[in-house]
Parts: sequence; C-alpha cells; structure tokens
Amino acid sequence: MTLRLDVGTRIPMASTAMGRAFLGGLPVEEREYLMARLARRLPADWPRLEPRIRAATEDMQASGFCLAAGEWQRDVNAIATTIRLRDELYGISCGAPAYILREKRLREEIAPRFLEIVAAIEDRLLMEGPEQ
Repeated sequence: MTLRLDVGTRIPMASTAMGRAFLGGLPVEEREYLMARLARRLPADWPRLEPRIRAATEDMQASGFCLAAGEWQRDVNAIATTIRLRDELYGISCGAPAYILREKRLREEIAPRFLEIVAAIEDRLLMEGPEQ
C-alpha cells in the first residue's frame, strides 16, 4: 500500500483526520459556516459525516487531537491536530496503514508523542517570528 501526499495536497475536509481537526480548531461561527457548505456539497453522505465531524470536534476540545480510521482511505488510520500561529490555523497529521497503527496504539502511544512534537513545532515557529 502506498499513499504519497506532498505538502499542499488537497484532501477531503469531511472524511479525513486533518480536515476534521481543522474544523474542530476553528471558531464556532466559522466551523458552522463550513459545515453548512459541506452539507450542501455532500447531501448523500452528510447524515453519516456530520456526527463524525462533531465527535472529532469534541475530541479536539477534550484531548487536543482527533482520529479518523479507514474513512478516506479504507486501510489508513490517522490522527491530526492544529497549529495556530497568530491568526492562522494549520492542520498537521500522522497516519499509516491500519495494520501498523491500530486505533488503540494511535490513541495511547502515538498521540501523546505526536502532541509533544506539534507543541515543539509551534513553539519554534512562534520563536522565529513573522520576519523569518
């Protein structure tokens, strides 16, 4: 199995860990605006997707990350969170084939380390400032 994503690759917002983390990291008004747009764009899938996006938002608020298992790519599990720099929000994720990264391992082993790395990246970017 090979899934190669370059920086800037477009991925679905509604069905990926990174897309859901991004939605979960937005202010409520912006999130609801995008959710309404997604509902109009994906009417057949929306009844299945909306509760999963809302659960991801709750996960983001409770634990700082969300998980998507086998939705966008059937055999891929991923976690994601956001980095906020001043007024900009960025998504960052960690994923792998499901047989390597089971959901339990992602939550219990990978997520704490992932969040530490993300915090270090965020700190480094904030230290460098806008002129770098």
